[in-house]
Amino acid sequence: MNKQVMNLYSFKLAKGTSDEQFIQASQKAEGFLKEQPGFLYRSVSRENDSDVWIDTGYWESAEHYQKVHQAFMEAPQCQQFMALIDEGSLQARHTEIETTSCSG
Repeated sequence: MNKQVMNLYSFKLAKGTSDEQFIQASQKAEGFLKEQPGFLYRSVSRENDSDVWIDTGYWESAEHYQKVHQAFMEAPQCQQFMALIDEGSLQARHTEIETTSCSG
């Protein structure tokens, strides 16, 4: 049985990007994600007392995530979202879910 997966990205915003601009672009990118097979859940947060943002997504399987990843990078609304991120600060982690208290 395939395990659900979580992808976690941490990053800072590109110079000159306001929180409001980023949140609006994030919501548009999320609209794209919600349409993709295997998408379960996403949250975007910011560390307390820091300018580091955390973008976390949950997927039905690694295969679902991998198929969507390339499409995400090519979709215009997602490119706009990525343009607001300081590329040099971007760190990614991908994990398999072992236990969860969420339904889905």
